[in-house]
Amino acid sequence: MPAAAGQILSRRFACGAVAKRKRTVLDAARPKHTKDGSVVQDFRDRLEAAYDAWGESGGTTPAQFFELMDEAIEFHSVLEREFPSDAVSGPFCGKAAVIGYWTAIAESWEMLSSRTEAVVGEGDRIVWIGRVRWRHRRTLRELETPKIDVWTVWQDRAIRYYEMIDSASYARAVEHPVREQA
Repeated sequence: MPAAAGQILSRRFACGAVAKRKRTVLDAARPKHTKDGSVVQDFRDRLEAAYDAWGESGGTTPAQFFELMDEAIEFHSVLEREFPSDAVSGPFCGKAAVIGYWTAIAESWEMLSSRTEAVVGEGDRIVWIGRVRWRHRRTLRELETPKIDVWTVWQDRAIRYYEMIDSASYARAVEHPVREQA
């Protein structure tokens, strides 16, 4: 197994173990999912407002996202596998690590636009569907891609996040060689 793959696996296992440990001691008074979905709808509304504020600010105001996150959130990206040494590839375990992710984004990328196309949800999952356009600060190349973010909610807090973007376009923007398919 390549060293990078071993690092990814160890980060993933550590992430899950930390999240489970922290979640067992969380405040049980948090609202649970209700039959009418009001807690999930409230989370969905706050999440949509966070994306709106983030887009309007050019990606400089992620604080509303942090307010939605559990302390033990697991933050993942489709980039983890292909770009394990990239500062924004993940996984990130816990809110402090996620704040580091947002810092790395701000240092490496300039947001040019973000548009919400839909926010949908069922059960404990909320999915944001949209498009984003970024400029890489080092290469000055632009990345315009569909973006899908899947949020898993537990007791009114996000406990897991999975981001999907066009990884080939990302590789071109950061000037990372794209592997040919065999």
